[in-house]
Amino acid sequence: MGVMSVLPKTAVEARRRRVLFVEDHSGLRATYERVFGHHEIVLVETGEEALETIKRQRDFDLVVCDLVLPGIDGIEVFKQTRANHPELAARFVFATGSDSREQFQETLETIDVPILEKPFGMGMLRDLLERAANR
Repeated sequence: MGVMSVLPKTAVEARRRRVLFVEDHSGLRATYERVFGHHEIVLVETGEEALETIKRQRDFDLVVCDLVLPGIDGIEVFKQTRANHPELAARFVFATGSDSREQFQETLETIDVPILEKPFGMGMLRDLLERAANR
């Protein structure tokens, strides 16, 4: 039986994260891809796609979910994820505009999910990703 050598990961590989972005705005999806492309990212446009993706793969370090989506909204994506995959619910972040936040304010007050109000700096999202990945 041979000896298996384990090569150390490079700094970039060691920091590579898995992120699910749930966003219906194509411009913001393109920004996420450009800024976070060195990570393993999955981009989906609808709440239904998000739930299907989460059903198949749950090893995301972070889920960044818009509140207002075609079909199932971000709150429902979170609630179904929390019910079916509670370990992933702790890795959710909502990204939304102030109008959307007001629409969902009552519900948002009852759940403990960080909220990034659009427009937000990508540095804030990078920090959230690192904190979530190091839990």
